[in-house]
Amino acid sequence: MMLSLATVTLLTGLLLLCVGSGYLISSPTWQKWVFSFGRSQKAAYVTMGLGGGAFLWKVWNLAEADFGNFSVHLTVFLCCHCRLLLCRERLSCR
Repeated sequence: MMLSLATVTLLTGLLLLCVGSGYLISSPTWQKWVFSFGRSQKAAYVTMGLGGGAFLWKVWNLAEADFGNFSVHLTVFLCCHCRLLLCRERLSCR
């Protein structure tokens, strides 16, 4: 199934409208969830993990014209870099 630009724009707008409608309701449950989500360690790992995984997938599947012959090297380097950042963060928290 191929989506047109108009369909994607409408779907994105509806999604944002549904999410934004929670702010109009202003219930304590919604406010608690919204304010705790951005500061949650689990949410940070999930969103950064998904974003990092999507980025590494793009790097892994680069065409040869886009440094595709170095995609394995770039992926390994970025994975090692992320691992070092996680280790440094855990050591500094102690």
